[in-house]
Amino acid sequence: MLPACRTEGEGFAILPFDVLPSEVEGFMDELREFQSAFHDCFSRREPREHFFDYMVGQCSPLERKSIEPMALQVEGGTIRGMQRFLSDAVWDEEQIRWTYHHLVADEMGAPDGVLMFDETGFVKKGKESVGVARHKGPIASECARRRVTLCQDGLPHRPVWLVIKRTLGAEPVYSYYISNAPVSTPLGTFVWLSGLRWAIEQCFEEGKTELGMDHYEVRKYPGWHHQMLMTMVAHFFLWHLKLRLGNKSPGADGIAGAAVTGSGLAFTSGYH
Repeated sequence: MLPACRTEGEGFAILPFDVLPSEVEGFMDELREFQSAFHDCFSRREPREHFFDYMVGQCSPLERKSIEPMALQVEGGTIRGMQRFLSDAVWDEEQIRWTYHHLVADEMGAPDGVLMFDETGFVKKGKESVGVARHKGPIASECARRRVTLCQDGLPHRPVWLVIKRTLGAEPVYSYYISNAPVSTPLGTFVWLSGLRWAIEQCFEEGKTELGMDHYEVRKYPGWHHQMLMTMVAHFFLWHLKLRLGNKSPGADGIAGAAVTGSGLAFTSGYH
């Protein structure tokens, strides 16, 4: 049995992001109201102002969205001030993540939703910046699953599904997934969900092309973490606008449909 939104052999798709600030009346007022939810994540007025200015720069039409061009673009912005904000200012990162998660859950959450994790990579430039290059391509594979028990502090904790995917070919590569899906979940659903990585990859692509996710120029990981948090918040803000304006076509699984079509689904193998 497949999810209600899918039938075997049917394509699936996700709506490309296409909201531009210039198309939204009162965009700056919307942004100022939205970012005010994060004010208690900073103890001083200056970082709160830089938080807003940084989001303005990320949502601007600038081609390069590193600190210097954004500071020069934003009214009253200073390069040194935004550098200190990203790398040296005190952030309550846990509170930012908590606020972000609750905003996303309130607006996009669903009782039968699925939370998935995937990674992305950045091309490493020079000898000082953080991040390394990682590239992906289509993978033909087969899948299997088994019930296993996770341990905590050396003791049995809870049973989960271990899903194993193996690429086809002379030198197979194995990938492993942990899922807390119900015991009755069929293997075909796991295969289908493993193929939804492209939805996560589109989020990364939107963050990189629209918001300068990989335009950071920091040498330490705290600054890099702050850049990722800013991109997450700005990305959700733009989708918040898109959803509020009604420019969406959600599928039965909550994933918007149109534009990019995927391949068909087999119960024990897939092409992702």
